[in-house]
Amino acid sequence: NASGAVTTAADTAGTLSGSGSGNATWNSGDLFSPDVVLDGTNSAVATSGAAINPAQSFSVSAWVEPEALGGTVLSQDMTEAASFRVYANTSGAWYFCMATADTSTATYNCASGGSVQLGAWTHLTATYQASTGLMSLYAAGELLGTGGHTALTGTTGGGFQIGDYRSGSSHTGYFNGQVADVNTYPAQLSHSQVADIDTGAIGAVGPVTSGIRGMCV
Repeated sequence: NASGAVTTAADTAGTLSGSGSGNATWNSGDLFSPDVVLDGTNSAVATSGAAINPAQSFSVSAWVEPEALGGTVLSQDMTEAASFRVYANTSGAWYFCMATADTSTATYNCASGGSVQLGAWTHLTATYQASTGLMSLYAAGELLGTGGHTALTGTTGGGFQIGDYRSGSSHTGYFNGQVADVNTYPAQLSHSQVADIDTGAIGAVGPVTSGIRGMCV
């Protein structure tokens, strides 16, 4: 069983492994064994390059067990902002947001809903269809909310982040809790496909481009 600090989180479906930082540690014996524990202070797992292209359709998913509100589960770097964020806000709702510009003061288009359950495992999925701008956020296979976003061009960007997001020249918004079974897809998953993934009957369109399943996260 895995234990200790997270050094490398293997990509089981590609070649984009993640590296742990701060106090990110492996945990064994829970619903996912192992999973990654993040402390909400400085812990994260990041890849060296992009896992999705935010100017094209994509989907991201993860199993999460939050211990506090307000932390970012998934994001991907641009230069001064995150191209997208999946997070729990401090009021207790889940959010999927996409930046309107690559600046430190960027605003975000968001889809949101649901109620964050602290100490409970939840499967989150966020999808984006570039041609229509439709953003959708799901938890446990159920649609929580939708939003609209005009795709930014030239922002394929930097690393895929688990546990924080970029704001200006640094990362912030650290997640406090456990994360497992992180996946990215080069397409917008349908509601039925999201439900299939939630129950284990995966039916995604096309290949999984990055399954950062920390050893597996």
